[in-house]
Amino acid sequence: MNWKQRIDECLENGENFQIVIGLSAGKDSTSIALLFRDTYPELMDKVHFLFADTGEELPETYDYLKKLEKELGISVQHLLSKHGTLRQIIDKFNGYLPSPMSRYCTRMSKIVPFRDYMNELAKTNDKVFNLVGIR
Repeated sequence: MNWKQRIDECLENGENFQIVIGLSAGKDSTSIALLFRDTYPELMDKVHFLFADTGEELPETYDYLKKLEKELGISVQHLLSKHGTLRQIIDKFNGYLPSPMSRYCTRMSKIVPFRDYMNELAKTNDKVFNLVGIR
């Protein structure tokens, strides 16, 4: 069963649900946000648009997110790590830079804040759908 069928089933059964779309300011996450808007414009208020913010993003990234907010009529929630910005996290590791073998940065600044947010949503007892744009 695909994501659209699952959402349609919830609508037919009167089930409570929420949607999460993580945005990276890239084309894949933008595509899923646009696809959802075009498929279910009436459900946009059920969507949590999330951006895992390292605090060290390029200005163009923030500009793009603002454009996306305007285009979709949404508010993007910036998830910040409880460990601080990317620079602060690197300092905690004595300047050791993240690498493919040591992805502490991704874990601490992206995965953990997203997981914590999802865990809070799970407490509502609603079904939670995480839509991900991947190639």
